[in-house]
Amino acid sequence: MIEEQAARPHPYASGRVVSGRSADGRLEAFAAGADGVYHSWQTAANGAWSDWRREGGPRNAQLAVATNADGRLELFALSDTTFDHIWQTAPNGAWSGWENFGGGGYRLAAGTNADGRIEVFASNPNGVFHRWQTAPSGGWAGWEGTNGGPANSRLAMETSADGRLEVFAMSDSAFGHLYQSTVNGGWSAWEDFGGGGHGLTVNHDTDGRLEVFASNPNGVFHRWQTGFSTWSAWEGTGGPANSQLASERSVDGRVEVFAVNGSTAAHIWQTDPNAPFSSWEKFGDGGTEITAGHNADGRIEVFATNPNGVFHRWQTGFSTWSVWGWVGNSAGPKVG
Repeated sequence: MIEEQAARPHPYASGRVVSGRSADGRLEAFAAGADGVYHSWQTAANGAWSDWRREGGPRNAQLAVATNADGRLELFALSDTTFDHIWQTAPNGAWSGWENFGGGGYRLAAGTNADGRIEVFASNPNGVFHRWQTAPSGGWAGWEGTNGGPANSRLAMETSADGRLEVFAMSDSAFGHLYQSTVNGGWSAWEDFGGGGHGLTVNHDTDGRLEVFASNPNGVFHRWQTGFSTWSAWEGTGGPANSQLASERSVDGRVEVFAVNGSTAAHIWQTDPNAPFSSWEKFGDGGTEITAGHNADGRIEVFATNPNGVFHRWQTGFSTWSVWGWVGNSAGPKVG
């Protein structure tokens, strides 16, 4: 089951710092600064990092990365005034210039349909909108509304066990859930999924059931699929209040969750695949954003930002971690 789930395309997390893997296994990281988007990449799979390079693009953007059917990464950058994107011109290759993708908004998420077509969601004061490729690695449909959704919501996307995409949208006061009614198909109406909050992440168990985490002033809460269309109630986990959240899967399929607020960073993990979670453990000092990816050999790598720059920490084995350090031996963009 681990291999079956891993074969499906699962979305990368979105935020001010994001990472994705090139076709040759190298992680690539992007961070949004006050003067545009910055980029650093592993010089070899599982290896060291390049220095940061400023790529231009929107200032103070929200970012998302997705993989085309032919293996090329595509980066989306949304600010309050514009929505632009760039893409690899060949697998593992150079990047295009920026091209406009739409108007400004609040948050975004990007993922890949089972047939390889990328689908992008974005929120603004009028709700949630989406746009999708009309063919794998191909052109794009126009923007279309989703018949509502929470205004100015934070977005996360995951792939269900049968390959349908599911979208979670959380604002300060509401939490909605949207899903494809068929694989590669149309979308459901919005369902109420809970109250408002601050941070959001979603991942999947080895058996395909989705796991959703959200933060608010009282800590981090958790809801999971009890079947493939039914959900548990919300359950508290403790954790840092009003934290930014990220999640990734260890090499044996256990979900690990990372949280950071202005004063602390912490993480929890499943004690076994598909199992309950550990207690929270301190993971570092405070910051502004956090994301996680995994190396070609399965080791998790975590990226976090603060007003001094971008840091990372990685598994040195499958239960041990490096200390925090700069990405690429330089601070990179300052993310407040």
